[in-house]
Amino acid sequence: MLVPMGDETAVLEIPDDDPRAVELVLAIRGGDTETVRRHLAADPGLVRAGIVDRKGGFLTLLHVVTDWPGYFPHGPEMVRLLIGAGADPSVRHPTRCDETALHWAASSDDAEVAAALIDGGADLDVPGGSIGTPLANAVGYGCCYGPPSGRAACLIWGDQWTSACSSCPSSRWPS
Repeated sequence: MLVPMGDETAVLEIPDDDPRAVELVLAIRGGDTETVRRHLAADPGLVRAGIVDRKGGFLTLLHVVTDWPGYFPHGPEMVRLLIGAGADPSVRHPTRCDETALHWAASSDDAEVAAALIDGGADLDVPGGSIGTPLANAVGYGCCYGPPSGRAACLIWGDQWTSACSSCPSSRWPS
């Protein structure tokens, strides 16, 4: 089934029990970039597909990389692979998933994946997260504490981060 997204690009919906969806999710969570490359080579449209569960939940392949608890093997490399193949780092489903992959990475404090998304063009200011912007999600979920990832998050968002999270001034971290 094709569904129009906010940018009017049709997105393929794949049931979460479809063998392609199962293999892609396992490959992404396992850090298996070769399996993901193979699927994208066979069907380039998969990069913009949404995996849909029986309750209507919707997530893109970038959402799979950033899903809780985060820190999947080769996460930043997987993000770069998917964005390089055409995935939109700021895509949200208009009615079923108002958070971007960056919201999810920020909520898990997966700073290396967040950095890869930002480098790939993810919108830092997109609203719609459970708390607001990706930065608001990170702060609201307490993901601004402790090296190494907390430090990386401080560095990624710079002054915007430190002003939003007074307990995380960048000067707090040793160089």
